[in-house]
Amino acid sequence: MRYDVQERIFPLEAKVNRVFEVLSLIMSNRGRLRIVDLVRLSRSHVDKLLPDVNAGKMLDLIKVKGDSLLITDLGIKLLKGDSKARKEVGEKLVEFEPFKSAYMLTKEGEETIGEDIARRIARKGTYLHTDVRKNGAMIDAVLLQWGVTFSLVSYNGKERVWGRLAHASAA
Repeated sequence: MRYDVQERIFPLEAKVNRVFEVLSLIMSNRGRLRIVDLVRLSRSHVDKLLPDVNAGKMLDLIKVKGDSLLITDLGIKLLKGDSKARKEVGEKLVEFEPFKSAYMLTKEGEETIGEDIARRIARKGTYLHTDVRKNGAMIDAVLLQWGVTFSLVSYNGKERVWGRLAHASAA
């Protein structure tokens, strides 16, 4: 009997600016910060920070060791504005839905919409929301937040379609 592993989903609530804030706080504390101190310093509730910490962990920007967060070499380089680090993060995003499907659907100059990405993910047995339109809106939001920031996809707001940037390539 064969079991399919469910697609790895990127935390849709994670925000780029908050991940950078987490990285900055860890860095300003000599590269290591207890989670309880992160909550105190960021003046946020732990539930709001968890998606950002998880995103940082998934992208190899943060490591969790016991009750502490450690910034990785990639996280340090990204904070310093290293273009190779930005590209590497963009390539890592393609490992997770909805970026993986967006990337596949926009190959070779093709364009797509958020609902098409949601349908592709749903065919794999993964649902972000039971309503396809809400799925599309959620996907649009996370792609704008992460995919555009890390040059994975482009967005034509007038046509409301996603495309791939000419130089974007996955590992």
